[in-house]
Amino acid sequence: MEVPLTAWEQSLDVQLLRCGVERHCLNDPWTRYPGAVIGQAAGGRVTMQLEGRVPVYVPPHGGYAVPSNALQRSRNDPGTSTVYHWSHMRFTVLGAVDLFQVVEIPLVLPRKTGEEIGAVVVQQVALLQSSEPHSLAAIAQRRELNFRTLRLLLRHARLKESAAALLSGHARIQPALDYMQAHLAERVTRGQLARSVFLSESRFHDTFRRATGHAPLHYLQMLRLRSAQELLLASDASIAEVGQRSGFADQFHFSRLFKAACGQSPRAYRLAARRWNAK
Repeated sequence: MEVPLTAWEQSLDVQLLRCGVERHCLNDPWTRYPGAVIGQAAGGRVTMQLEGRVPVYVPPHGGYAVPSNALQRSRNDPGTSTVYHWSHMRFTVLGAVDLFQVVEIPLVLPRKTGEEIGAVVVQQVALLQSSEPHSLAAIAQRRELNFRTLRLLLRHARLKESAAALLSGHARIQPALDYMQAHLAERVTRGQLARSVFLSESRFHDTFRRATGHAPLHYLQMLRLRSAQELLLASDASIAEVGQRSGFADQFHFSRLFKAACGQSPRAYRLAARRWNAK
């Protein structure tokens, strides 16, 4: 029997960016990460806070799910530490729509879900540390674990009323989003983007803003900053090279925009991540 593929099934993608298991005593500054932060706080009292919201308590062994690029911070009680099973992941529909824009997922997840997320992270870390982390078998297993994480999150998710309109709007501008991603390090004009979807510049600007909530070139800047975050976390490229590869020719301009968006300079952002991984 042939199974028809829906738009969800054809376009749903999950990517693991980073993961780890570490013990920390946290008193983190406000920061952003390029992917959603999915994990488990395995013991110890932890509070998490998103920008504009009150801090929330994560119960021992409970889970948490922080949307991509949300301004956030985490804290332990003074003098205590917690084992964190954490991963940075990207969940997308139609190539560019973040799943957290389509569904409501609680910041704090119950203990049972947290323990299952923690077990998945342990398996992901073991795969990445195996002798053949990039074999086809390892890649297939990682993708299976990625989608298992998604299933765990969707246990507690609620589809947003705006989901259908959001997906429809993004489908109309998908060629422009693909063009942005393919030419991230190059000069891109609004005219080029408008031509990719066969619209006049003014019509394209209005259509794009309705679909994303952002002007086209501002959205492009957000993609470039996200690329810079990923390079700072995953590569040893210099700050200037990270800026250039992400589409920022002027290092000073790049550093100023990055600090405004992420709360830290590119150098401080990278050092903070390395201190985390070294603990």
